[in-house]
Amino acid sequence: MVVDLAEVVEMNINPIWVDASGVLTLDASISIEPFTPSPGQRLAISPYPKHFGTGF
Repeated sequence: MVVDLAEVVEMNINPIWVDASGVLTLDASISIEPFTPSPGQRLAISPYPKHFGTGF
C-alpha cells in the first residue's frame, strides 16, 4: 500500500480475526493527507522490479 497509495498516513485495524475461511475486521480507520511526490521522495529503498518476480 505504501507504493500504491502514498496518501495513506496511518491505518489502524483492530481486531483482525484470521482463520481457514478468511479474514474478518471489526473496526478500521484510515488517515489520509494530500501528497504531491517529488522525485526520490517516496521510498528510501526502491521496490523489487516486477520483471524479476514470479507468480504463485
